[in-house]
Amino acid sequence: MAKKRVLAEVTRELKDVKMRRSGNIIEVRKYASLPWDFPVERINLELYMIKSTGEVKEYQHTDNRSESLGELARSFDRLRSILNANFRGHESEIWVTLTYRENMQDQKRLYEDRKNFWKRLLYEYPDLDLQYVSIAEPQERGAWHLHEVWKRLDGKPLYIKQSDLLRIWGHGGVFVKRLDCSDNIGAYLTAYLYNIPNDENDQSKGFKKGARLHLYPAGMNLYRTSKGIVKPDWQKVNKKAVDGLGQPIYSKAVEIVDDAGEHLQTILYEQYNTKRQL
Repeated sequence: MAKKRVLAEVTRELKDVKMRRSGNIIEVRKYASLPWDFPVERINLELYMIKSTGEVKEYQHTDNRSESLGELARSFDRLRSILNANFRGHESEIWVTLTYRENMQDQKRLYEDRKNFWKRLLYEYPDLDLQYVSIAEPQERGAWHLHEVWKRLDGKPLYIKQSDLLRIWGHGGVFVKRLDCSDNIGAYLTAYLYNIPNDENDQSKGFKKGARLHLYPAGMNLYRTSKGIVKPDWQKVNKKAVDGLGQPIYSKAVEIVDDAGEHLQTILYEQYNTKRQL
């Protein structure tokens, strides 16, 4: 299985560029060769082929959760992009957290309760045309919460009485916040979901980064979206497309090597925030 290690410097062979635009967040990947030129081609879940020789080999599957944790990390990456593409922190948007009174640990019930809640909400507020992203959050004690980001499509301020939300949900607490606190909503929300506070009563004591990944069941879809939610994808672009973006707010160089340490690929990842270039 390919390993990754951070490079001190990026080699000059980086010539191919892919870009993903998500609202005011622009992500750039620069490759020595694009992924479809990668020396290994996947055949199916069990086999892959080394392009240079035509040799077919079997994937080495493991019994640990490293692969599922990697997929969850990629799901969080896609979630960040979706949130940034669809939400700006306007008054037409809110962040809603739905909790249970009891230690509710049934994943299937979580989604059923959410489905019924949404039906009742739209029944009582038929004039609201809403889009949403719904995210399941496991707690260390085994309980489930739901985090929802909602948006009115007409752009008008979104306000629903707290008492109505509590009654319509009916299973516990409902907490509502505005999203005007960040110019990178995707990073703000997923960091909250991705990490676990060292002290739930005092978040100034820091977080266990990525700790919540281990609480998700293998293969679980951690978020769901309504129709119409934009889902950005990576696109091949000319190198000139990234000129003028200014200084990246984050960058990382990665070299991918095989098990013998032989170089396979070099990738430079950069992230830009157009709001911070103003």
